[in-house]
Amino acid sequence: MYGAKTGKGKVQLSRQALDTLMAHHWPGNIRELEHTLERAVLLSENNVISRILLPAAPADKVPAGLKTFEENEREHIIAVLRQCNGKIYGPGGAAEILDMNVSTLNSRIKKLGIDKDSL
Repeated sequence: MYGAKTGKGKVQLSRQALDTLMAHHWPGNIRELEHTLERAVLLSENNVISRILLPAAPADKVPAGLKTFEENEREHIIAVLRQCNGKIYGPGGAAEILDMNVSTLNSRIKKLGIDKDSL
């Protein structure tokens, strides 16, 4: 058993609960683990946590025929840039058409990997 002090007093993790936490892949940051432990403490009926409810794994695949938000955004920005002949700012530029700040549009273009060859 492994323990920690909480508002409920000393709460312990069973070996099974600890093994579950150790076996899970924790992508991103430590907050996901922290929230999982906080939820386990709140849901525990006594001071021993024997079961851990892990966060749902994100879907690896988008259903056939659907695109991710980033794929749609990339295609839309490319279409607007083509319509503007690659012009990003100024009257009739992509930023004006998309109603975006020029620096925001430039950041999105960079993040989405859009270059002149994409146009």
